Amino acid sequence: MSEKKIFELWLTSPERILNRMKCENRHSVSVSEYFISSVLKTKLADFSPDQIYKNEHGKPVLSDSALSFNISHSGNNLAMILCEQKFCGVDIQIAEKRNRFDDALKSVLTDREFAHLETRGSDDDFFRLWSLKEAYIKAIGSSIWYGRDYDFMPILDQYCEKWTFCNNLFLYSTEIDKGIFLSISVPEKPDIIDFKKY
Repeated sequence: MSEKKIFELWLTSPERILNRMKCENRHSVSVSEYFISSVLKTKLADFSPDQIYKNEHGKPVLSDSALSFNISHSGNNLAMILCEQKFCGVDIQIAEKRNRFDDALKSVLTDREFAHLETRGSDDDFFRLWSLKEAYIKAIGSSIWYGRDYDFMPILDQYCEKWTFCNNLFLYSTEIDKGIFLSISVPEKPDIIDFKKY
């Protein structure tokens, strides 16, 4: 029997991390840096922040390790994916009133995606797709402003709460709380997602 690969999704809030940082008197790092280091130390006993570098696209990468990670935050939510895959992407997004973001959404979604979602009329649908595109683009190491280059039209009605395959990656999207969407993008479909509370 083969050993299951690490595939963990960590969820927390900035307040929880700040409280831990205060207890440890750690003020020289950001909330994100502290969160990343704390999670990586759960798997790498000899972890050092010096092992993290930014690749050519500015994406943080862990050197000399089979693990990859990605982090996202929105409002009072922080998410981090940690897995034994070549790369990964995660995004957490709070749905808001879409009309405030129409210009941004039109610059990220393809015309077909935008038109399809317009007929549904749900702000949640727009922000769920934004989250999925963000996770995908973070996985490949690009920028959300290139979102129009990737068409998710073939999976628009089927990617919620299950793994789907599109544009050469596996995608998963779920609503972790009312109006808070979490999306993951990876090259290999995992056996299971191990949800962790920080």
